Amino acid sequence: MSFSARKRFLLLVPGLIIALAGPQKVASAPILPNPVLYLTGTEPYQTGGKQFVRYKYDVLNKADYPAELFAAAPALPPCGLNTKSSRTWVDFYDSRGKRL
Repeated sequence: MSFSARKRFLLLVPGLIIALAGPQKVASAPILPNPVLYLTGTEPYQTGGKQFVRYKYDVLNKADYPAELFAAAPALPPCGLNTKSSRTWVDFYDSRGKRL
């Protein structure tokens, strides 16, 4: 081993020992309950010459979720056809587990 390589090795080893001996923290996501959705109303609307019904929902247990899940995140990429980014996506499933 050359002097230069030995010097680098001797400088690197203490750093590795400190890094490995330090406290090991693992980030973990909080366990969240399943959201309880309820229908708050409907709204007929028309677009592109077609009639639709918009369904409006709220989440009964929304206080159980941290606000950070829904904070603006302009640095994230857009979601699908939405031109604005989002931290959270919502998929609806029926009682049998089929995605609606």
